[in-house]
Amino acid sequence: MVYTLNAYTDFFTSGTPVQSGIYLRTSTDGINWTNEPQKLITDFGIPFNTTLSFTWHPTLIYTKNDQTEGYLIYSKSTRGIAQESHKMWAKKFTIDKL
Repeated sequence: MVYTLNAYTDFFTSGTPVQSGIYLRTSTDGINWTNEPQKLITDFGIPFNTTLSFTWHPTLIYTKNDQTEGYLIYSKSTRGIAQESHKMWAKKFTIDKL
């Protein structure tokens, strides 16, 4: 599962995303989530103003049946909500299974 975490304190303490971003969390059964989340992208999770970047709405698209390859698809604005609206981005991934 991928999700966006927006740590509200990031904006008000440092003004930069520290905890905010897109995270990956895995589970073998979809019920028990024992592995720690892994941060994939550091960015604000919602638009705070018209100048700061933000990244949200992540999803995984698999290109192999065994789900070891695919793309992380997400929406990103590099100049805040007023300058540039959402553009779709993609990052290719490969997972090494042990």
